[in-house]
Amino acid sequence: MSSDSLKIYYETIYPEVCIPDSRFLASKEGLVLYSRIIEFLSLPIQILCTFCILKKTPETMKNVKSSLLKKILGILTSITILFENRSSLITQNRWAVSKTSTRNLWIFTNFFGSMALLSPVFLHLPDQETTKLEILKNLPCPAKEFFTESMLIMAYQDFWESYLTVALLFIYFNLMAQILFFSICCIYYLFIFKSSQVSAQTRKLQIQSFVAIIFQSLIPILFDYIPTLIFLDRQRKNDYDQLNNNLMGLSIILHNGMTSLSILLVQKPYRNFLKSIFLAKRKSEEVRVFIVSGERRL
Repeated sequence: MSSDSLKIYYETIYPEVCIPDSRFLASKEGLVLYSRIIEFLSLPIQILCTFCILKKTPETMKNVKSSLLKKILGILTSITILFENRSSLITQNRWAVSKTSTRNLWIFTNFFGSMALLSPVFLHLPDQETTKLEILKNLPCPAKEFFTESMLIMAYQDFWESYLTVALLFIYFNLMAQILFFSICCIYYLFIFKSSQVSAQTRKLQIQSFVAIIFQSLIPILFDYIPTLIFLDRQRKNDYDQLNNNLMGLSIILHNGMTSLSILLVQKPYRNFLKSIFLAKRKSEEVRVFIVSGERRL
C-alpha cells in the first residue's frame, strides 16, 4: 500500500507542486560526473602516495608507516593514531603508549567502539516505504531519485534519529579530545620540558614531524568532518538543498585524494623524492637541448 501511495504521489502530486531543479550539480548525473572526475584525478595521487610510503619511507619514519597507510585508506581513527604515535615516540613522555599490546587494545577500542555505537541504528531500521511517506509531509519536493532509486533511510524523527546524531557527535569529539591530548603532550615535551638527554638535532626532527602531522591532518578535517557537522546541523534545522547535499558529498570524495597529496607535500622524504623525479626530467631535457643545439652549430 505504501509503495502504491509513493507511486501515486510521484505521478500526480509531484509534477504539480514541485518545480524541477535545473542546476546540473543538483542532479544525479551531475553528482556522478564530478565524482568520477575527482576519482580519476585522485587515483594516480593515491597510487603514488602508497608507493612512496611503502618504498621511500626512511628508517626514522618506520614507526608511522602503517599510520600513514591507514590514513590514505580513510580509517576513522587513523589521524588519532598518527598523533598518538608521534607522542609516544618522545622518550621523556610519561603518557607514552610503550607496549604494542596496549596500543593494539587502544586502536581496537577506538575503532570497534565507534562501530558498536552506530550498530544499533542499523538493527532498528524503520519501514522504508512508510518512512518515505512521513518525509514527504515535511519535504514535499525531494529529488526525483527519492522515488526512482533505491535508498536506505536509517532513522527519521524518532529516538534513533536523535541517537544517531548524538553518537556521531560523541565519536567526533572523542577522537578530537584524544588528538588534543596527544598534541598537548607533544607541545609540552618538545617546547616546554626540554630534556638534556635529547640532542638539539633530534628535538628539531621531532618538531618537524609533529608540525607535518598537523598540516596533513587538516585536510581530512576540512573535507570530511566539517561537512559532516554541517550536514547534522542542517538536518536539525530541516534545511534541504540537493545542490548543497551533493557538494558536501563531493567534498568527502575529494578527501582521499587531498589526504594523499598532503602526505606527499608535507613529509620531507616524499617531497624530496618528487623533486628528484622532476629535476631528473628537467636535466634530461637540458641535455637534449644542448646536444641538438651543438649539432646545429656543426
